[in-house]
Amino acid sequence: MNTVFNKIGLIILLLFLTILIPLGIVIHEIFQTTKDKHLREETHELATQQAYHLNMMEEESWLEIGESLSEEYSREIVIIGSSGQIVVNSGVNNFEEYVSQDLTSEGTYTTPDDQSFYFSSRKVGDGNSVATVYVFSPLDLMKESTRDMRNALILSGIIAIILTIGLTWVIARNFTKPLRRMDEAAKKMAKGKLDVTLPVRSNDEIGTLSDSINELAKEIRHYRMTRNEFLSNVSHELRTPISYTLGYSQALLSGLFETEEQRRSYLNIIHQEANRMNFLVRDLIELAQMDENKYALELSFVDSIEIAEKAIEKVSLQAEEKQVHIHTNFPKKVPKIVADPIRLEQIFLNILQNAIQYMDKGGEINFTIDNDSDSLVHTIEDTGPGISENNLPHLFDRFYRVEKSRSREHGGSGLGLAISKQLTELQYGEIDVSSELGKGTSFVITFPQVNESSKG
Repeated sequence: MNTVFNKIGLIILLLFLTILIPLGIVIHEIFQTTKDKHLREETHELATQQAYHLNMMEEESWLEIGESLSEEYSREIVIIGSSGQIVVNSGVNNFEEYVSQDLTSEGTYTTPDDQSFYFSSRKVGDGNSVATVYVFSPLDLMKESTRDMRNALILSGIIAIILTIGLTWVIARNFTKPLRRMDEAAKKMAKGKLDVTLPVRSNDEIGTLSDSINELAKEIRHYRMTRNEFLSNVSHELRTPISYTLGYSQALLSGLFETEEQRRSYLNIIHQEANRMNFLVRDLIELAQMDENKYALELSFVDSIEIAEKAIEKVSLQAEEKQVHIHTNFPKKVPKIVADPIRLEQIFLNILQNAIQYMDKGGEINFTIDNDSDSLVHTIEDTGPGISENNLPHLFDRFYRVEKSRSREHGGSGLGLAISKQLTELQYGEIDVSSELGKGTSFVITFPQVNESSKG
């Protein structure tokens, strides 16, 4: 199977073999070289010892040395007398033919029956009576040790491979276990089962990925919840005006009115409900355009004091009806900011209209603009009912309503603040909110100051 488990196992095994095989070859070569060197040195030493002993003995006793060397050291000895004839030969076949050739002090010799030796020779005696002693070490001794070493290496390699396979299986299984969990979680999420939680047991990339999947599931759950709530809200917002529009238009078509004033009242209701649907559809279109990065902004250098004053003027009638007082604290002049004047006014209007709608009669709104070093800070504070800590983090979420029934009563769609936040960020600004139940809410909109001379 072409799985991560098999791939990891194969990679570890190949890596191990890549190290093990060359290492085994190197160890074998080192052992063979060391063994060969040891055999040569031992042969030279035995030849020197035998030459020394032969110098101390009569030639008639030399045969005893040959027999003892063969029995004690598993070596063979050949002694060539001063006459050039072989005096002692403990077991080296056909060495007589080799003697007739030019002899060397050391080397290898192979008998006709393929028995190989390494030999070393030393001179015995002095003057005119000089003999030569040859000590032969069978190469089979070295080959046997090398073969034993090779077999030990092969056996160790097989055991190491078996252990590696077992260890690889454990490592690969533990490594791929969280990946399998992620795969199962992803498949469940694809089928709509979002109640998945992966354990995060490490601080590495796998732990980060598990945490990301958990966050993704959480976000999708939240999105699904808000989507369902949005569909419920939109259906309610549309159902009410549609019902009014259909009902009163049917009444007009059927002539179910008694006076001209009653007819105009029906028409006015139809007009209001049509406007209500138009505003809702407009907000939805704006959000969709922002999501697709198709929302066009006409950015320019603007004076935010002028924009704020226009917004206040537009809500003044609404504020007057609810006896809400709007106080301003604007400096005479502030640095200009880069913004779309229409969209900046929309941000101020959304916040001001919300404050007026949800505020009791006699409330107050304070609109302040401050020049804060490299930014321009716009603060809109109200003395309304405030927002609880549980609702505050979701205030800019789309389709979110703090008080659902009251929002519908005031005609809110739950999209105004979401649009305001996105418009602020699209114009390189930031918007924050703080609130306390029973004391009011404060919105802070901050835009970076820009040197007008840098235009273009």
